[in-house]
Amino acid sequence: MMLLTDIEKHVTPLSRTEKWQLIKDVQEMLMREEVSELQHLSKSGVTYPLFTPVGLEEGAVKLQHYIQEGKL
Repeated sequence: MMLLTDIEKHVTPLSRTEKWQLIKDVQEMLMREEVSELQHLSKSGVTYPLFTPVGLEEGAVKLQHYIQEGKL
């Protein structure tokens, strides 16, 4: 596992464009991991409780809506 200081040594010499591309690539990698995890959870047929702060229930409703539409 690389430490942040090690990564910084490799990233610092990159141009601004290359740094933005790196950020974009990492974001896409994280999104693929999230989608993969969510697909795994939805295929298992198991339900999981979702706890949300009082007054912010609309977030849970939106999440359920996205899952039902297949957007996640």
